[in-house]
Amino acid sequence: MYYFSKMISFLKDSLGKEFLEVGCGMGTDTVVFAKHGFNVKGVDITEAHLALAEQLFALFDMQGEFIHGNAEKLPFDDNSFGAVYSFGVLHHTLNTDRAIKEIYRVLMPEGRAVIMLYNKWSLNNLAHLITGKGFENVTKGDDSPITKRFSKNEIRSMCSDFSYYNIDIEYLFGAGWGKAYSLVPKRIYLFLSKLIGWHHIVYLVK
Repeated sequence: MYYFSKMISFLKDSLGKEFLEVGCGMGTDTVVFAKHGFNVKGVDITEAHLALAEQLFALFDMQGEFIHGNAEKLPFDDNSFGAVYSFGVLHHTLNTDRAIKEIYRVLMPEGRAVIMLYNKWSLNNLAHLITGKGFENVTKGDDSPITKRFSKNEIRSMCSDFSYYNIDIEYLFGAGWGKAYSLVPKRIYLFLSKLIGWHHIVYLVK
């Protein structure tokens, strides 16, 4: 992702402090943060994913801790982490608002978080509404039983406890759109991504 470096830069103040990925899956993002010097922990509701994450970290000889848990009831004390990251997970929870409040709870004072939520007013969602199916086949969780989309105002309301809030819209579409993905010039792709992209990237400070 072309905006991954921005997310890392925003969270870099947490270096030397505990870092948590909520919904770490198989650890593919977690290992990148570990390589950048973060002291990482991952939590996921699927135990098989946690086992694969541990194998991935062993393969790269990296240190990390992986814990079974639910995003809506994180198994950590208040003020435990300097940074929390959750990409493409919370819109698959029953209560996204509660999951965001849990992130706030486990963050240290002035701790930072980055979360990604699907954009209700995106090109991809419009295509889904028209055709009844999503074109973005490579988006993690398309087949999940619960998949929500949110407007900026809805996200702002859920994040109202935080002292700082900023949101970027990114990722117009990917390889799931076939030839359309390769035909759009990069400059136009980036411009349209900011308007009708699929990903809300939310930057937060407690």
